[in-house]
Amino acid sequence: EIGDRKLFSFIIKELMPYTVYELYKPWQAQDLRNYLVFKIPKKPRELRNRIAIFTFDKGDEGWKPIDLFNFSPLIGGWIKDEVKNSLGALIIASGGDTTQRLTSLPIKIKPGYLYTVKGLLKSKVISASAERDGFLRVDFYKNKNEAENGSLGKSVALSPRAYKTGGWEEEQVSSVAPENMQYLTISIQREDFKKDPRSIYMDDVELFES
Repeated sequence: EIGDRKLFSFIIKELMPYTVYELYKPWQAQDLRNYLVFKIPKKPRELRNRIAIFTFDKGDEGWKPIDLFNFSPLIGGWIKDEVKNSLGALIIASGGDTTQRLTSLPIKIKPGYLYTVKGLLKSKVISASAERDGFLRVDFYKNKNEAENGSLGKSVALSPRAYKTGGWEEEQVSSVAPENMQYLTISIQREDFKKDPRSIYMDDVELFES
């Protein structure tokens, strides 16, 4: 599931809170591997209270493109077609030279609580050889200013990537808000457009607190 190395750093950052053992070789053994052992948490049995929902029926609901280095403009945003049981959806369309994402406004949360995001994704591929791509991302922040600038959160969580079926699929991601975290943002993101042209659609995103 790791796929492209661009996602590897996100995956490591996501798993670090679940580390149970670390083994680092001395610098003289730099050609040998280091080891990290994680205990992967189970999916929550109950989602409990829904504290936010985004249907995109009337617009983008404050979701904005994030391109920290201004490499290329985002192609996409709110659309009225390709939707799932609603009047609108978000899209990241083929184009551009770098990883891009659309991110929600900061959402107030409580440290130590479990947060689960569910949403519908559709991966519309152009190349028959394309792999899975397009995922939900959650970033946790200490304050609202950090959350608003679009940088990498103090802790992150990623959903599985969408299959290239061209149909709508529900994806889910859960994570406990670390100590001192007060806000989170939800994103839709995908990998390099240049390597693998496709369009990623998202609709009906829900946030649960338990």
